[in-house]
Amino acid sequence: MIVNQEYLSLLEEVGLNNFDHIYGFEGGKTVKEIKARSVYRIEVPFGHEIRTLFLKRHKAERPSIRDWIKGAVLSQSVSSGMSEFNNICNFRKLGISTAAPVAAGERKVSPFGYESFLITESMAPFVSLESIIQFHPEQFEGIEGTEKKIFILKAIADLTRKMHDGGFNHLDFNADHVMIGPGEEDGNIQLALLDFQRIDRRKWMRFRWIIKTMAELFYTMPPPVFTDEDRLFIFEQYNNRACKGLWDRFVLMWIIRKAKRIGKHTEKIIARKQKISLSKP
Repeated sequence: MIVNQEYLSLLEEVGLNNFDHIYGFEGGKTVKEIKARSVYRIEVPFGHEIRTLFLKRHKAERPSIRDWIKGAVLSQSVSSGMSEFNNICNFRKLGISTAAPVAAGERKVSPFGYESFLITESMAPFVSLESIIQFHPEQFEGIEGTEKKIFILKAIADLTRKMHDGGFNHLDFNADHVMIGPGEEDGNIQLALLDFQRIDRRKWMRFRWIIKTMAELFYTMPPPVFTDEDRLFIFEQYNNRACKGLWDRFVLMWIIRKAKRIGKHTEKIIARKQKISLSKP
């Protein structure tokens, strides 16, 4: 188990200071519950304030051979909870904001199986770009809204380039995991990222990182809030040049096609889930 020293006294005060207490914790509000993992929102008193934490518990998992090899090469744990804690720390070293890592832990439950957890602190008042698109699209309307949109697109492009230059690719880089800060000053947008379970470090695959990242963004930043011109803008900002060369046009077309495939795949998953839900008594 590893604990961020800044949160040690908080965890001790509420009794979440060892693996058994954390992994067996009952309470809070269930945010997500699937076969492989569960996520809970926990409000804990600390002094004169209430702190909000998120506890992600991974049920007994069996890391893949690739995970074992990666863990051996990087001298890191292969469990999901500990891996994500390390990923968060690595991104913060790059100067990319994330949810504050509070604690993580793992224990072996079989020769090749682990239980693990991760605790992070809430990012409020940051909100996801996806929630703004869904519930407050008016924020991007009018002259001020258009300027805000341009600032956000530029900030996302800059953050993506910083991430790739630092040797990492976030494999779930989408509007749901891009967090927007409460305000901007002189066109500087506060951005942060969430969900660091899947990170690619294979630099020999770097030529495909931009394809994956931009396709996820394109799909999750749909019209009418975001237009083809907006998507072209973020692509050009990432490359620091206008999309005029043959290679840039080819890459952009590749991204657009992949975004469409992501859309079709997502629709199939949703349809399958709806079918299962309707078939249940």
